[in-house]
Amino acid sequence: MGRADPDDTGRKHHELSVEYAGRILEQCGFSTQENAQICDAIGSHNTDGAEREGLAYVLYNADKLSRNCFDCKASDQCYWLESARNTGIKY
Repeated sequence: MGRADPDDTGRKHHELSVEYAGRILEQCGFSTQENAQICDAIGSHNTDGAEREGLAYVLYNADKLSRNCFDCKASDQCYWLESARNTGIKY
């Protein structure tokens, strides 16, 4: 969600994702507590999501597995460590 920054604010994508998700969840009728829990998981998916449980970890893991590093044309220029790259499709 936050990867696409229509206003080019320069803010980090996880911060924008929390902002956008909060608005969407509210419009969808999620309670304040549910909204806060989901937004917390979204906000931590690329910071401490690996050490968390539940939705935060699921989002962290999905983020990593969704990278097509194995098919990236710029992999030789990538700043990610080899251990952080998705090197194949996992089932």
